[in-house]
Amino acid sequence: VMLAAHMGAAVDFQDLSPDVLREVTAANLLANCSREGAAACRLLAGSWKQLLRMAAAGELPAYRCILGSEAVYSAEAYEDLARLLQALLADGGQAWFAGKRLYFGCSGGTASFAPFLRRFGFVVDVARVLEDGRSNVREILRICRCSADAANILDEAPSSPSAKRRRRAEGESSAIPAEIESASGAGKAEDSTR
Repeated sequence: VMLAAHMGAAVDFQDLSPDVLREVTAANLLANCSREGAAACRLLAGSWKQLLRMAAAGELPAYRCILGSEAVYSAEAYEDLARLLQALLADGGQAWFAGKRLYFGCSGGTASFAPFLRRFGFVVDVARVLEDGRSNVREILRICRCSADAANILDEAPSSPSAKRRRRAEGESSAIPAEIESASGAGKAEDSTR
């Protein structure tokens, strides 16, 4: 995300807390981007319902890519987040959400968020499972606003997570070096971007 901003892409960061945006996100932008790149980014404070109102008013564009992290810990927020994705994710766009499979003591997690989104017409798969044996299992969900056929085409790409799993199950070696494979798709962003 920072690289995209540094290279001049239009990037929006969102958090419920304006303090987090001001004290953490803005500081990271200034430390890691050119001044021009940082100045081109928007910092959007507010709830998902507030962002949905901004989208309805035409104040937000359709995004080709949305990144989120630790956003699915409460099932009570799923509907607002699903409606926001419906409003903001461009046709053919993808969202990537990283989170725990299950948030103990909370009602959410990637295990319940994925089927919830499918009821809204999204194509959702687990792109990466991160297990260290010491903490909660984490997953990265790939969410497509596309037909199932288009999602299948994405899955057939040689570097797609499902193609890699299929090759491993069939005993084939990956054509991608291990050090690159382990880094691909494992990025984590705390904020939404376009």
